[in-house]
Amino acid sequence: MAQTLSLAKLATHPLMGMWSVEGTDQEYVGALSFAADVLYLTLYFDIHGSLAMGVEWRTNPTLAPFLAPKQPTVHGRTKSGQVTLFNCAELSYQSTNRLIPPSAQIELVLRPSQAWIGNDFVRPDQAYRELSFEATGLHNVLSTVRVDHQFLIKSTRKYKSDTHRLKVLTGAQQAFLVYDHERPRAVISNLGKTYEIILSSSVGQSYSATSGSSFATTDEVIVTSQGASLSELMSVSYQIEQFLSIMCLGPFRATRLSVRFDPIHTAQLLWTLGRAQVPSLVAMPHQILVPLGLHPQLAGRAIEAWFKASSARRLARWLIFETLFQETTSTARFLSIAQAWEIIGREEDKSAMYDKKQYKKACDAAAKVIEAHLGATAAVRLVQLLRSSNRQSFATFVKNIIAKMPLLALREICDDEKEFISSVVKTRNVLTHMEGSKKFSLEMASYFSMFLTYKLSALFCIHECASLGLPLDNLAGMLVNNDMARIARRPLPSLMAF
Repeated sequence: MAQTLSLAKLATHPLMGMWSVEGTDQEYVGALSFAADVLYLTLYFDIHGSLAMGVEWRTNPTLAPFLAPKQPTVHGRTKSGQVTLFNCAELSYQSTNRLIPPSAQIELVLRPSQAWIGNDFVRPDQAYRELSFEATGLHNVLSTVRVDHQFLIKSTRKYKSDTHRLKVLTGAQQAFLVYDHERPRAVISNLGKTYEIILSSSVGQSYSATSGSSFATTDEVIVTSQGASLSELMSVSYQIEQFLSIMCLGPFRATRLSVRFDPIHTAQLLWTLGRAQVPSLVAMPHQILVPLGLHPQLAGRAIEAWFKASSARRLARWLIFETLFQETTSTARFLSIAQAWEIIGREEDKSAMYDKKQYKKACDAAAKVIEAHLGATAAVRLVQLLRSSNRQSFATFVKNIIAKMPLLALREICDDEKEFISSVVKTRNVLTHMEGSKKFSLEMASYFSMFLTYKLSALFCIHECASLGLPLDNLAGMLVNNDMARIARRPLPSLMAF
């Protein structure tokens, strides 16, 4: 990569370059810019002849690969490196026409779905050996690196110093001792391929003539494979983001994500459509659920178990993960979390309320009666509802999950378990159907959802960590210091207040 490029720099200084559709040699002048959290590519064309008049230029073979409904992959050669833009959709255009001789200058604006930059172009079907990303604050999650500051003192006849030998060896007045422990690693399977995941932290020292000496921690996650496509590696990294977010009870976002073709060629993810550009969570050791670095063997097994989850459980985790990035409460956010709880409840309890054979006979009998009175259409609709009702209720799912929670979490977050479960079920039912009652109105449900959003999120994260076999060493400290947990500990409002 010739120069470091950031979105902040693109917002003020568009990147000029020569751009072409993947697989072609024809290049065009264009500029890559960033505004309102969206990346834009503006291309410039000169068209001469009869096709330059009106909108006839849209039939010109030169522009055809860029115009809707096509969404080509575009490669760019710039001073900052080789840029790859996926799914470049036509957004807008402007044209200036000249009658004699007939010509038109076209300014075409495209919006990609993803952008990469490096010393080579990125291709989705190419096999990659490694993906890595920086994880700011990961050393707090890992707890694998500890820096100890000591003053070095020589021993005397009356005093035996623990730092005597180091003092004699170095002659220094002070020392910074770095203790590095085993890093968690795991071998996982995802979408039929095998990967090795390493969570790594290391300490580095730098010196500046103006700023002096400083210590910094380099935190990264490394995913290696024998050869995986770009989408396959991205799927693994997304799962790791979710895993670390659950550990931290907060929004964790990977930064400076890059892929490696070989020992020389690399490319870095610059931007993705729909991916919130928010500061990554920096969690302190007393704010997280599990210090993974203190249990590297367990952490490795937990990561392996994480990737063995069913598609339903992955969906539930994704619902919780996405809500962690939302800074405000809403009905949609609460219902997403409630849906995640229902998915996990069904996953862990697949038992039927009634004997399946007898229940099927009862449904068939009901179908005949309903059809005789209301017709075939009504019979099909109502019997479908009957057949889907032979499973545990949402209240039972919540009760079963609550029963597996640590007593400390229940005491701090739920207080009265029966009242808590009742509030969750009533709030979810009222907001789902948008219909309240005299005892529990729509306004009351909306108010309760603000509290239950954080309570259910925190309890979900605790439940997932426990289900992965991780010891909740830091549960007490997390409940007191973690921002989400502190909000979750607030008591539910009293119904008497309404």
